[in-house]
Amino acid sequence: MKKIIEYQPKYKQIKEILKERIIKGKYAEGTKMPSENQLVKEFGVSKHTILKALTELINENYIYRIQGKGTFVCESKKRKKNKIAIIVYHSENIYFSKIIRGAEDYAKSNNYHLILCNSVGDYEKETSYINSLINEVDGFLISCVYLENKISSGLSFLIKNKFPFVFISHIPEIKNIKKFDFVIPDNFGGFYNLTKHLIINGYKNFIFLSIKNGFKRTEIKQRYEAFKKALKESKIKEDNWIVIETTDNDAMSGYIGDGYAICDELIKHINKEKLCIMCVGDGLAIGVLNGLRKKGIKIPEEVGVTGFDDIDILNKWGTELTTVATPLYEMGKEGARILINRIENPKHKKTQVILPVELKIRGTTLTNKKLEKKDKKEVLL
Repeated sequence: MKKIIEYQPKYKQIKEILKERIIKGKYAEGTKMPSENQLVKEFGVSKHTILKALTELINENYIYRIQGKGTFVCESKKRKKNKIAIIVYHSENIYFSKIIRGAEDYAKSNNYHLILCNSVGDYEKETSYINSLINEVDGFLISCVYLENKISSGLSFLIKNKFPFVFISHIPEIKNIKKFDFVIPDNFGGFYNLTKHLIINGYKNFIFLSIKNGFKRTEIKQRYEAFKKALKESKIKEDNWIVIETTDNDAMSGYIGDGYAICDELIKHINKEKLCIMCVGDGLAIGVLNGLRKKGIKIPEEVGVTGFDDIDILNKWGTELTTVATPLYEMGKEGARILINRIENPKHKKTQVILPVELKIRGTTLTNKKLEKKDKKEVLL
């Protein structure tokens, strides 16, 4: 028997000794473990200490109890691995890199290893990652691939088999979404407050700039509904706002190239009074800013431009963009916290978190201090 070290919790040491015996096959899968009394005698500790050690092994799926028969060794595939996977569009994407850091830091601090997977928006790749890792990890953080009601067969498998996972960044349009764990930003509140701010500061015409198939994505739908609600409340006529969709060829950089590509179309509308181009993301806004400035358009004097997310790349481009700051690092961290809690407490109630966001009013829009003072309703989330 291994020696019990006095300065370490005895039940923790006993748990690790028993775990090692299970892993090395001394206690084979499906066989009965020594009784609690036998373990008390072997280790020279109280029954309470043995029960604490066994309870932790049960929670980690190394052993299980059958009432009236004893404690048995679980199949290896059911054991806790202390690994989680995160599936995102791509780790080099300017949006997801910070989410990954938050998830990784929390996982590491709780003795979990994070496995990184890049789906690149491909249903088959997402399914392949899930199928190959299902027996290697305890759960998944998923920024899932979806358009409208379509999800991957891999995600469907996780749902059907109640395997631990948490949606991060966005949620798909599936039935009973509140039965699932998720962490998302307040898309509706953020875009609503941004739109109201612009109206309060005298903007009268608006372009809602999305990407191709954007309205098949939940988060963009939420931003658009908030945009419309704010305009209607302020009695802005439908003739004063339009929706334009650009391409979706440059997802890796956050659609910067797609924003640049649509500028010839946008210029046709810049003769309208107090116009603001409201982009669904910062990358798109950066592309628009670069394209318009190269064509001699003055920002914000001739047209305002806004984004969403407040991504780090803004500093690289030296862009003082009016936007909505999304807590990306906290999103990853909170997602990992919920997932690990789900792994270790399977019966815990489902957790849905909508993270608060914050307006960042900068140099790509005009601010009218006199008009702002007239309206005290604006709330920064």
